[in-house]
Amino acid sequence: SSAASDVYKRQDLLNLKDKFGSNSLDKKIMRVHALGVPDTYTRFANCCNPISGDFITGYITRNRGITVHRNDCHNILHISEQERLVDVQWGSVPGTRYPALIRVEGWDRIGFVRDISTVIADEGVNMVGLRTDESEDGRVVVTVTVESDGLEHLLVVMHKLDTIRGVISVGREP
Repeated sequence: SSAASDVYKRQDLLNLKDKFGSNSLDKKIMRVHALGVPDTYTRFANCCNPISGDFITGYITRNRGITVHRNDCHNILHISEQERLVDVQWGSVPGTRYPALIRVEGWDRIGFVRDISTVIADEGVNMVGLRTDESEDGRVVVTVTVESDGLEHLLVVMHKLDTIRGVISVGREP
């Protein structure tokens, strides 16, 4: 974007910071830096649930500050108002946990869900939700909501989940 556009966006961000103040640290608000303005009022996008380490983009909303999306989010890839997108980077907030959805597909068996929860617990990750969907051919999809301290740790957990007997695939849900 042009330098004039960046100055305009920067002033908008400063106005948002004045309006909302610095971030509170709850599950929906995080610290990011947008166009060099630290502690701009930002929130996670529910559609893609970015976590620390993901490549991210900010979207300036009309009344709620900046919503932070993963770069591969369907909503960002198909947005019509490109001028509302801003560069954002992760700030550092020790101890911050990010909600993430993990999808584990495997062959249903006794102890399958237990094995998944054991791997997650052994990695020191808090599991805050779990859903199972069975298919007629003996497969099951387990969708787990976890609180992770970032992408690197989440990838370790996903790799370990992939080693469970009967697992077909492991991936992130948007």
